[in-house]
Amino acid sequence: MFRKIEYKKEKLPFYYIKEKEDEEAGAISIEAYGKIDGITKYLYATFILLDPTMYDGNDYEDMIEVLKKTKEKNVIINLKYKKGELVGFTLDCESLAKNLNDERFNKIEILYMGINNESAIREEK
Repeated sequence: MFRKIEYKKEKLPFYYIKEKEDEEAGAISIEAYGKIDGITKYLYATFILLDPTMYDGNDYEDMIEVLKKTKEKNVIINLKYKKGELVGFTLDCESLAKNLNDERFNKIEILYMGINNESAIREEK
């Protein structure tokens, strides 16, 4: 018998991750983290700005600064389960923009997402 795909929402804390490759490509990465189904998981997301003119001004740099200064903020993550196993997620950009009080985060496109058992962070948060 086929089991349908199930979805669950979680509100998780997150932090900015500085990546050299992101800076070169004009991308931004964050990592949400927390206990999911009793196991600590790290949910990594890399995104770009949808409006190319945002790169011409200071929006890209300003958005990174907003993320760097963020402490104790959360983002809603929509978890995807297949056969009871976590297989994917989407980041709720609207909740990110709302929690950061910055509408520019509504104008992003997610390029990459990953689910890990260890953090991708390479330096002090």
